[in-house]
Amino acid sequence: MIAGIINKCINPSDLCCRYGGEEFIVLMNHSITGSGKKIADHILHKIDNLTFSSHPDCHVTISIGSVSGIPAQEEELDHYIKKADSALYHAKNTGRNKLVEYKMTS
Repeated sequence: MIAGIINKCINPSDLCCRYGGEEFIVLMNHSITGSGKKIADHILHKIDNLTFSSHPDCHVTISIGSVSGIPAQEEELDHYIKKADSALYHAKNTGRNKLVEYKMTS
């Protein structure tokens, strides 16, 4: 269900995949600055407003860690995943249900 919500919020050229038990990675191909944050905020909103008719008291939250910027050619994908993971844990440790963005510098 959560993966379906994420997939509906991202662009067709983006990729969403499960990474671990409760984590997802979304690889976005955007040239417009800030569009990743806008999509992440949209995902937060959609999940925050998610309701279950069979369990009306159930509420789901999501914490998002993101990395934005132009990747350095010599860096491995794992480098950026670690940065996003660090941002994710910062979001979880400072209140949950929010986005923390790591901005790369060129």
